Amino acid sequence: MLRLVVEYVTLVKGPQVAVHVRLKGGAARTMAAVTLPHAWSAMHRTPYVVVTAIRSLGSGWPNAETAHILNEKGHKTGGSKHFDAARVGYICRNHQLRDPLPAPSRTVPTGVAPEAG
Repeated sequence: MLRLVVEYVTLVKGPQVAVHVRLKGGAARTMAAVTLPHAWSAMHRTPYVVVTAIRSLGSGWPNAETAHILNEKGHKTGGSKHFDAARVGYICRNHQLRDPLPAPSRTVPTGVAPEAG
């Protein structure tokens, strides 16, 4: 039934979505604009304050200790959770805050022949 009255509908996207409706008789209406929700990734992004706090601690702290310090200061992750070593490591990798741990050395003990091959 509504199809008999409405000629076309136009959606104008910006920070808000505006709905323009043109009726068959020639009348046009603009409906109230609807605010778009933020993207999931924007809502769960690690706060900049946390990234700078990890950067200021430097690379002298293990991830578990850094997580403990952040939790004591009351910081939360982007998902409003407490920090643990895995979350701190993830942030450090994504923001390139710390150098990765050096690879273990592959020295051959004295008196042992190297593998042939």
